Amino acid sequence: METTRILNLKPPQAFSRLNGHRRRDSDEITYAILKAAQGGQKKTRIMYQSSLNLKQLNQYIEELVLNELLAYQREGRYYETTERGRAYARMFENYKETRDLLSEQEKALSRFLTSRAKKSVEVAP
Repeated sequence: METTRILNLKPPQAFSRLNGHRRRDSDEITYAILKAAQGGQKKTRIMYQSSLNLKQLNQYIEELVLNELLAYQREGRYYETTERGRAYARMFENYKETRDLLSEQEKALSRFLTSRAKKSVEVAP
């Protein structure tokens, strides 16, 4: 019986701001690691490409290997994204695209409301 562990990493607040930049959540970090490891990469390269420190990377790698999204190749001493990991990355790309489209539509809808609020309304006495 195969069991799958859910990523139980504590992500930063998804929408908190630091120096004007939105902090990444655990799904975005997972995606960055999986993209960096495609084709096989050593841990240091993955660390730099995903913009993590070693402690953070080790936590994510442990979970990704346990969930079979990432595989460690002992003979070459590198990590490689598995087929399951590539499927996750494709699904996350679709999610990001949908999220961005919804964000654009939300902004467009809010412009309808704010454009009317800026106009002065004459009220009959």
